[in-house]
Amino acid sequence: MRKATGVKSQQVFCSDDDPNTIVTLIEWDHLDDARKYYQSDKWKQVQPKVGVVGMPEIYFLEEVE
Repeated sequence: MRKATGVKSQQVFCSDDDPNTIVTLIEWDHLDDARKYYQSDKWKQVQPKVGVVGMPEIYFLEEVE
């Protein structure tokens, strides 16, 4: 689902003291595509199906040099 919306790469990390805490870093072609993806009804509907409990914290970041 993400690839179709412009995802370039993805990394998933798990907390060493709580395996239920996950951080995902996703690189998008365009930041606006990421915002649209996370505001979509499709994304909201998929979350419970993949085991997400509660609303995740989402941060939109830009890389700096």
